[in-house]
Amino acid sequence: MLELFLISLLSYAGLFIGSFLVFIAPEEQKPYKKHFILMQNAVLWIIAITFASSRLHPMFPYFYLMIILLAAALLIIFARKTFAEQNKYPALYYSAFAVVLYLSSFNKDLLMIQAALIFLYGLPTASLITDPRKK
Repeated sequence: MLELFLISLLSYAGLFIGSFLVFIAPEEQKPYKKHFILMQNAVLWIIAITFASSRLHPMFPYFYLMIILLAAALLIIFARKTFAEQNKYPALYYSAFAVVLYLSSFNKDLLMIQAALIFLYGLPTASLITDPRKK
């Protein structure tokens, strides 16, 4: 139980480290905004694909999980008009990541992969939502 708490705490630390990097180098935020959005979307899809392609628990239906994730991905894509609008509600993504971490806790290898990917998702997310002029 403590192990799962520490892993989730470290995976969400990407938000704090990303905002810290913005305060260190605020001049890098504007020219790399397009790259941050691209990294966010790439990591988001990698999280979804690795989660959908893994066997979580013998009682959990694999086929239905893929259908749910595909429907959620299509809903995310069609619900927003541009990729830049993705940063309006990052708490929505992170609440979904909490469910992914919990369901991944049945498989320790998958848990480590998902935690690392959530950490990597937090770096560009924090870089996009942090305003270095407001301390």
